[in-house]
Amino acid sequence: VGLWVLAQYLAFVAVLPWAAGGWNWLRTKGVDWSLVWGIMSFGSVVGLAGAVSYFNYRVDQVLVAGLDSASGTGIYSRAVSITEGLWLVSSSAAIASYAAVGTVSRKEAARLTARGVRQTLILVAGGAVVLALLAPFLLVLLFGQKFEEAANALRVLCIGTVLFAPQALLSNYFTIQ
Repeated sequence: VGLWVLAQYLAFVAVLPWAAGGWNWLRTKGVDWSLVWGIMSFGSVVGLAGAVSYFNYRVDQVLVAGLDSASGTGIYSRAVSITEGLWLVSSSAAIASYAAVGTVSRKEAARLTARGVRQTLILVAGGAVVLALLAPFLLVLLFGQKFEEAANALRVLCIGTVLFAPQALLSNYFTIQ
């Protein structure tokens, strides 16, 4: 997190030479503190939700470590890392639709979200079927023979990933609408 914050400040400093017009506008118009407060409040809620979500994604690995062994956790974590690749479809759709969902009417945002959910489910389900079929070969190719056992866990996780795929799109709708 510290490196991310540092990168944000470095990026800010890097664009300062091109922002001279913006500083002149700020001097003449002033700061709208209610807008600043609104942005900070919304950003804080979304940031907190992101932090909770991150730990929620990892609690399963802590449980596997407690219930099984380090070896079992390693196998499970490799299966999870591969299936999480399927989320790239829903994450991309969520990012692409974020502004539209936030700026159109509630009815139009619901229609857009529903369309995104349907398309995401189709794409992720197709990817999950292919991944489930190729699981043993992919795991051996990527991680070695010891991880072939993760194929069954990966297949189960594919089902869960398909069911979880719409989450990013639905989260957008309920967060910004």
